[in-house]
Amino acid sequence: MFLNQRLKGMRFHEKVQEPGHPLHKAWTELSRPGAAGIVDRLKVKRLEVHKLLTGIRDRYPELESHLDPERVASWDPKPDDGTSGIGPRIVRGIVIVLVVLAIPRMLSQCSDGSEDSAPPIAVLSDAEVDAKVREIFGLSVDMDAVKRVDPKLARELLTAINKPDIVLPLNFVRLQALGSAEVADRDALEARAELKAIWLTAAQAKSAQICRMAMDGDLRALTLDFSEKERAREQDLLRKLLEAKVLSHMPKGGETRYAIPGWLVNDTLERSGLSLERLKAALTDPDSAERCEAETALAQAVRASPKKVPDDVLKGL
Repeated sequence: MFLNQRLKGMRFHEKVQEPGHPLHKAWTELSRPGAAGIVDRLKVKRLEVHKLLTGIRDRYPELESHLDPERVASWDPKPDDGTSGIGPRIVRGIVIVLVVLAIPRMLSQCSDGSEDSAPPIAVLSDAEVDAKVREIFGLSVDMDAVKRVDPKLARELLTAINKPDIVLPLNFVRLQALGSAEVADRDALEARAELKAIWLTAAQAKSAQICRMAMDGDLRALTLDFSEKERAREQDLLRKLLEAKVLSHMPKGGETRYAIPGWLVNDTLERSGLSLERLKAALTDPDSAERCEAETALAQAVRASPKKVPDDVLKGL
């Protein structure tokens, strides 16, 4: 039995080094020397790194010796409680009509959380950089304004602007907005919830696949089509999160449970056109074919009456 496992491990080791293997990028990333930086984290999906490390630790633990320990540690921080985990993870529990179910969700991150990282060398001119920043936050905000409010975000945003092949600058900021729930105050939580409603509505209008990507936080290469009014609203909301200084936060993750109140369930039912049982199934099953309709309807219902929504729902949305 032991010999069979070792042979399987050897075969996996050979295959994962082939460019066509689904975890090849993650293996290559974890094999490189030194801690991962912001650009490295943009090149590889955190979920792929998680799958690789979880898989070899469960089945072929001897293979981890082929990876760089410092690199692995930078992707695999240990939470304060002493348990191990692969990066920020949010397990979202939804209570619908007194039923509590947990949904595992991976939050994609593009930030390395380093306070001391040297600012990247600008490839674009200052005017070009400012134009990119204004596309995100509106005409009143340039890079100098971002630096004054949140220097850490400014460094990371400049990297994204100069590396658009890795992640579009706007999508980088959208990802940071998704990860801000842990530190956002009530006003910022409402802004974040409205942003998610805008994104899901636009994604659903494009296709089921695009909607699923938006739900899963896979925004890196996503292009969403907005009306001029919605685009201006997104800029207003992102500017509000910038001013709240929550866009450079690196989420720690953890378990979040929240109860959807009856009035919000009813509004979501009406918007989705689903029955109560189908809505419950869609919101509690990540693989449900109706998950997009359910989550989009929930986000729209929250957007319609944000002041009535409990804090824990806004954080878990």
